[in-house]
Amino acid sequence: MIKDSVGNAARNLPQDVEYIRKLILSIEYPHPAAPHMNLRRGLESKDDPVFWVTEYLANFQRNYVPTEKASQGRCVPYSQTLALLHKCSKGTQDRKAEVLLKSPALGVGLPNTPAPTPEHWLTIRDVRLKGYAPQAMHLIEVNFDTPLSWPILWVTQKARELKGNIRVRLMAHGIVTPLANGKYSQGGYGMEFCKEGINLDTLPQFSAWAGLIKQIDLFSCGVAYITPGFEGKKGDGNFLCSRLAQTAKASVRASTATQTYFLWQYNSKHLDFGQWEGTVLTYNPDGSVKKVEHAPAA
Repeated sequence: MIKDSVGNAARNLPQDVEYIRKLILSIEYPHPAAPHMNLRRGLESKDDPVFWVTEYLANFQRNYVPTEKASQGRCVPYSQTLALLHKCSKGTQDRKAEVLLKSPALGVGLPNTPAPTPEHWLTIRDVRLKGYAPQAMHLIEVNFDTPLSWPILWVTQKARELKGNIRVRLMAHGIVTPLANGKYSQGGYGMEFCKEGINLDTLPQFSAWAGLIKQIDLFSCGVAYITPGFEGKKGDGNFLCSRLAQTAKASVRASTATQTYFLWQYNSKHLDFGQWEGTVLTYNPDGSVKKVEHAPAA
């Protein structure tokens, strides 16, 4: 029996897996339900197809089909999930199909049923953060030689394409602040992200996201930490996060503490940060602190 998050799919998946695998692969970019690069590679490889199909279906329900049932902890019936996959495969773009794909009744309501605003998470990981790729419906990875302008442009384009509530996860190592005594603080200087990094000098580039995204989560060590003596300049992570929120006109969430994460887990080939560590601050788009939490769920 396969542990599956799409209801009756657990019982049907073994015999249907090859058919569903081909159906998923027929959904191509720029359709928002298209499998991201890592999922597509896994599905195309035919290596453990049940695992990759199950991974996609879980992502599909959580990220692409926001439903009243899902919010109440109940699963979408397998037959309805399969019907939605068929709709996505055909690439239907007319208004009736859009209502069908997004309505809480999953297509059994009237054509003019108001559709809820979909929520989409865009994830970007700097590969200097070791481990498997994180689990995400929309994912790209960057490295030490990737221009910062590239992921910023990707988010801008995806936000305009997907619409709805666009939220961004940035995953990278934090940068510590060098001190006069030759030691280093626990963070506050920015993030080791792309070629230029995320710091006070590169923040203006994030103005391209203004009006397009709702939230930015910074999965990085000590990125909101205030290094004593560095208030209001490089080394003040609180100042950095506040300015990022103002520049991108979005909420920003970050921690003052070192973050731990799993390179991968025994039942999942994905990097996973799990629960936040330490004090986590959420900043309003105007830069003010909206919320202070201790070790909240991610």
